[in-house]
Amino acid sequence: FLDGGWPLAIEERLDAPSLPAFVAAAVRQLPVFQSHDDMLRRYFPNSAKARALLAFQDLYVGLSPFQAPAVFSLLQAMELDVDAGYGIKYPVGGFDEVRRKLERACTALGVEIRTGADVSRVDVDDGRATGVTLADGSRVAADAIVINADLPLAERTLVPSDRARNFEKAKSSSSVVSLSFALDRSFAALAHHNIVFADDLGPGPWDSLFSRPAADWAPGHFYVHCPTRSDPSAAPPGCDAITVLVPTPPLPRGAGDAAADALSRSWAAAARKSVVERLARLPEMARWTESIVHESIIAPAEWRHDFSLDRGAVFGLASGLDQLSLLRPGPRHPRVGGLFFAGASARPGNGVPLVMVGARLCSDAVVRDLAPGQR
Repeated sequence: FLDGGWPLAIEERLDAPSLPAFVAAAVRQLPVFQSHDDMLRRYFPNSAKARALLAFQDLYVGLSPFQAPAVFSLLQAMELDVDAGYGIKYPVGGFDEVRRKLERACTALGVEIRTGADVSRVDVDDGRATGVTLADGSRVAADAIVINADLPLAERTLVPSDRARNFEKAKSSSSVVSLSFALDRSFAALAHHNIVFADDLGPGPWDSLFSRPAADWAPGHFYVHCPTRSDPSAAPPGCDAITVLVPTPPLPRGAGDAAADALSRSWAAAARKSVVERLARLPEMARWTESIVHESIIAPAEWRHDFSLDRGAVFGLASGLDQLSLLRPGPRHPRVGGLFFAGASARPGNGVPLVMVGARLCSDAVVRDLAPGQR
């Protein structure tokens, strides 16, 4: 499934040699209409903790394992199957090193990078994008425009209303409260990647994320990233730098700034309290907060305001079957020629590998669009 599904469903290479074998295997075995939890129960009937661990990644696609199709079990296969060339990769120096290397590659090719230039709208003439107007009123002409801002928000705020698509009824992924701590000592209880479970290993934490009113949310399972285990440059010797992601619901649709800020503050306080108490249960971490020398928090309202993420949904649109693969917005805008999208809400989906594949699909579409005789 991995060798066939990736080029077909992710890279959209319908001419891939693996197509016939993949289709035949899918018809026989692919558990599309079975939930992820149902599949996990087949293999781990007596371990709720194993099921909770292997289903945790479902939150990244905005789904509960009790609703997500079992095909998402391929996420764990990709993370664990190192021998087949998959596995989890970490950029030494932190993820900002990826940005720096992309910047250097662009500069070497003669690309001009402008920062601090807020875009107010995409200019469209006779159905084709012709440039963008900046917040200061100046205009930048362009033969093609690629938007990697969050797609639903960009449609609503940048694309002319008579051409924009409506994503008001689209399903969003979760948001998160992100807590970062600089610690003046190292804690052996933490690996590079850690999942800390809620007491409830059943549907409760997932219902709190996706089924209940936002005001009723309570912290559930959370993820702890401790990069010094693989990259000593992430903190001074003998110290740790950790980031904790506590999943929350997306902000309520239509929430104003005041309501979003108030809700985010309450979520952030609850998340920090839960993280402090539950990390203190780990071996030799009972007084871990005494080692904090600096901390910062990004709550859903900040994700929305500072990073222009619709509803603060950090993983973009959810990836249920109705918003998956070819049913997800493609790189070309269907109503504006010369306008393209990349990012988590565009095809093929969220997560670094998929977004990078989407960037390639987008760039290929731009090249084809600008080829002689295509316009």
